[in-house]
Amino acid sequence: MKDNRICGIVRDLLPLYIDGVCSEPSNKLIEKHLTECGECLKIKELLSDKTIEKTVKDEKEGVLSRHAAKERSAAWKAGAVIAGILLIPIIIVAIVTASGHASAGTLLVLIASMGLVAAITVLPLMTKKNRFAKAVLFSTAALLLIELFVCLFFSGDSFPEVAVPTVFGISVAFLPFIMRKADLPEPFSDKKTLIVLAWDTIWLYLTVIVSLWGKSTYLIADGVGVTTVCVILPWAIYAATRIKAAALCKCVRAGIIVLVSGLWVLLAEYQAFVDGVFRWTNNSALNEKLYVLIPALAVIAGAVLIVTGVVRRRNRKN
Repeated sequence: MKDNRICGIVRDLLPLYIDGVCSEPSNKLIEKHLTECGECLKIKELLSDKTIEKTVKDEKEGVLSRHAAKERSAAWKAGAVIAGILLIPIIIVAIVTASGHASAGTLLVLIASMGLVAAITVLPLMTKKNRFAKAVLFSTAALLLIELFVCLFFSGDSFPEVAVPTVFGISVAFLPFIMRKADLPEPFSDKKTLIVLAWDTIWLYLTVIVSLWGKSTYLIADGVGVTTVCVILPWAIYAATRIKAAALCKCVRAGIIVLVSGLWVLLAEYQAFVDGVFRWTNNSALNEKLYVLIPALAVIAGAVLIVTGVVRRRNRKN
């Protein structure tokens, strides 16, 4: 006589059996029952048939693929239209330049300017991957071309004095966002912060040196010294966050950063950086008190955070 309870158990286990996740005893029970029960065997064959599932999957992928193709086609058309519109003023100025009513410098600046507009509008429409990074890269290149042509034909300024601060400013604003989504090779995949910090540090030094180039050696050395004091703090904070000691929880790391920041204020004041470049108030006597009070408060706050973190960690272990 047929035992319906066994059929119920086997039918409940069939999805797991087909996926190969049943235990060995369950597999033996199911396989033995399938040799004896034709109804359960038919159910097993229906569950094993992936034709419908595959058809639905293929249809879904086809719909998504066709939709993506339509979107790309529309984006390309929109980009081509915008590019054509951007060519109109270039053609007009080229004709005016050829007739002798405009200078070649004007035409070159206009071409570079339209390139900048295209990098912001056309490029994101006509590219599929890394849109933001490509837009920033080509916008920077177009902006540097504008500065180059303006320096050559109009202002007479030194191109490096204009270009280097431009690259530095764009790097500070956009490089962290670009690096966050960048797919770097394995040796550099976990060093994105280091790469950004090193890149910005190099361009900061270049900005200071280029802006002071041609002036007194003392002034350049002083500028480099001030820059060095500035970059010590972010590098010290980066080093504090990268310490891989097991005892350093978030609270302890925060305390170290606050402590380092307070010591940096002391260093900056010792190097005459704060006194020469930045003043808390116009009252020199009050400034002197603040130069001592702020580092002292930072040291105390940092110590409190460190002790709190250590105590919490010990309590969790206990």
